[in-house]
Amino acid sequence: MSKIAKIGGINLFILIAYTLYIHFNALGTEKAMDQMASMAFVVSIHVFLNFIISIVNFARNKEKLGQAYLVSAGIVLIVGFSACLGGFKF
Repeated sequence: MSKIAKIGGINLFILIAYTLYIHFNALGTEKAMDQMASMAFVVSIHVFLNFIISIVNFARNKEKLGQAYLVSAGIVLIVGFSACLGGFKF
């Protein structure tokens, strides 16, 4: 298994775990805006940490790990933003 697939899979699993936690805690309540804000906050922290780890790996000349974390940050950003809006009730 390549490093990109492994790191991407782990990050997606983490994203699914806290998405389910946030969605099930707000289940049956009228806290859609709180749920959306919580998801946006957690996803932005997750993307920021992946980006910082990517920069550190590039600085250490570990280009494959840097690329893996950079791709993972992009995937988490796209999927996390979709999950953030998916919980919002129009």
